[in-house]
Amino acid sequence: MAEGYAEGLAEGLAQGIEEGKAKLLPSLEKAVRARFGEVAAQAFGEQLEAACQTATEQGPDIVDAIYQCVVLSENAEQVLAGLRSIRRQTA
Repeated sequence: MAEGYAEGLAEGLAQGIEEGKAKLLPSLEKAVRARFGEVAAQAFGEQLEAACQTATEQGPDIVDAIYQCVVLSENAEQVLAGLRSIRRQTA
């Protein structure tokens, strides 16, 4: 019974991570697009995807840090540097 519970818990967690990532990425892309334009959103595609992966694995504090990075950055270069910094801190 405990084995089945652990398996179900692991499956639920994996599904939750995927669902969270699926919602977070479009939201971050929209925020970058609104602040810095379509070119920046497309250019940061891989960085945003990696940040979403980190966020869904690490939890809500990382999600907040990523959004703060996007909202408080003065230019696209600062967003990129901030995303890289967040990834290094969580590695």
